Amino acid sequence: MKENEISGNDASQGEKKMIVNENDKVKTGFFHKAIPIMPKFLAIICCIFNILIPGLGTLISSFSIFCCAKHKCETNKKAFVTNFLAFILQLCSAVILIGWIWSIKYGLLFVHLSDKTEEDSSLDAELPIYVRRHSSMDASLMLNAKPRLSTIALAKVKEET
Repeated sequence: MKENEISGNDASQGEKKMIVNENDKVKTGFFHKAIPIMPKFLAIICCIFNILIPGLGTLISSFSIFCCAKHKCETNKKAFVTNFLAFILQLCSAVILIGWIWSIKYGLLFVHLSDKTEEDSSLDAELPIYVRRHSSMDASLMLNAKPRLSTIALAKVKEET
């Protein structure tokens, strides 16, 4: 089996193999990679600043890269410069409201990404490459019902008591 194939069952059972295409990865843009993933309290503060004064939260978040934030850029310097550029562009284009809307969207992304990292303890959490089939025992446990035992298992339980 190739690295990019995932199989839930044997091919002898007639099940098709699911092929994960490497081109299906989520592509992010230049600015989106540099958005800092901050602690939740700092993300909320930056979001509020971005709503009140366009770009101010982005400026604060660009400095947070050096102390408490993570990002998806190659280096801290590149992430800082990109966020500083976003701050300047948000501030300059706020006159025609585009910068203000962009600033609010950036602030909401700060909060969204901080929520995401609290749920996933790591930035690049990978999905498992296997599929587990549920048995009838699992299904009965999910429905809060007593699991069905076979007659042989019932006889063994009665013998033990």
